[in-house]
Amino acid sequence: TKVITVSTTPAVSITGNTSACQNSSQVYTGVGASTYSFSVSGGVITSTTATTATITWGSGTGLVSVIGASAAGCSSSSTLPVTINALPSSVITGLSQACANNSGSYSVTSQIGASYLWTATGGTISGGSTNNTVTVNWGASGAGTINVTVTSSLGCVSTRTMNININTQPTPSISGSATVCQNTNQSYSITAIAGAAYNWSVVGGTITTGAGTNSVSVNWTIAGAGQLSVSQSTGSCMASSSISVTVNAAPAIPTVYKVGNVLSTTTVATSYQWYNGAAAVGTGTTYTATAAGTYTLVVTNAAGCTTSSSGVLANVGIKSSRSLSNVTVYPNPTKDMIMISATLNKSQSVTVKIFDVNGKLVFNISQNNADANYSKTISLAGYASGVYMVQVITNDGSVQQRIVKE
Repeated sequence: TKVITVSTTPAVSITGNTSACQNSSQVYTGVGASTYSFSVSGGVITSTTATTATITWGSGTGLVSVIGASAAGCSSSSTLPVTINALPSSVITGLSQACANNSGSYSVTSQIGASYLWTATGGTISGGSTNNTVTVNWGASGAGTINVTVTSSLGCVSTRTMNININTQPTPSISGSATVCQNTNQSYSITAIAGAAYNWSVVGGTITTGAGTNSVSVNWTIAGAGQLSVSQSTGSCMASSSISVTVNAAPAIPTVYKVGNVLSTTTVATSYQWYNGAAAVGTGTTYTATAAGTYTLVVTNAAGCTTSSSGVLANVGIKSSRSLSNVTVYPNPTKDMIMISATLNKSQSVTVKIFDVNGKLVFNISQNNADANYSKTISLAGYASGVYMVQVITNDGSVQQRIVKE
């Protein structure tokens, strides 16, 4: 006779939440057996004990399965369906670039039955912080954040953070003269901000230097009402400023007449100043030159604006040399070359100088012990068309001749 022991099959079951939030971790316990082996679909088993399994749920439909065995080795299985509830949407809509001391609006999708809680760093929330939209008053420039926690009607929680770059808010104010003279250069500026961009525009003049910086130079070319404007931007923050400028007309360029050593003008002005080179030498509408040089006249009108004449060459004190005769400069007019020939009564040093119409020295050459029959070829290629004064100088004096380059 053989005795057979028949063991009872264990009645295995699972206890735990049958409704879980996506990405949440839940503990499930096996009941009715001595040992348990868990498996899952729709999630991941992250840890186990002798009787439990901790599961992190993904998305979709969940199912927990367990096989339980008794001490006698008999086993049975059980399953537990789990509803996985999706997380509420917490994607923040709004600009990640903000302006210091300005407000910005942010929102998440409105969801039935959901609750919302907003917080911020670098700024303060204006109004309510428990709606799906919020307004933030940003503070000083730097880094900030806007944070939201959304809880669904099923208790599922989603949290999101947006990093905010708080840019300096420009407040440009243009410094510079509001009353100027025509054809003068004036400087204007606004306070610089590191990393800022600048865009200047002008009416009645031309920006000559500094475009794209916080400081520009403007040549005011048109008399009347002028205007200078600038926009200053830092990231998404921008502000503009303008200044109205009165551009007083400059006097007409004075015409200077020369009779002998007497210089005069018929130009009407408030005041007149004569110069020999850079030296002021006289006032009034007429001046008698007392020294050789290039003379200019600066006239000033009632608005204090000035204009200068072209230079006029005066030959006071330059004597004609008896050692020079038959001085010839040809061809005249010329296109490229001139030939200078002179008859000297003896061999000596000769210097040739050429001045432009403003009296500026543009050519200078000297020759020691020049022959009595002196000649020199000079190229004027590369010189601007216009009137020039050729001066031939010896040890005893000089002779000048006017030429025209075509």
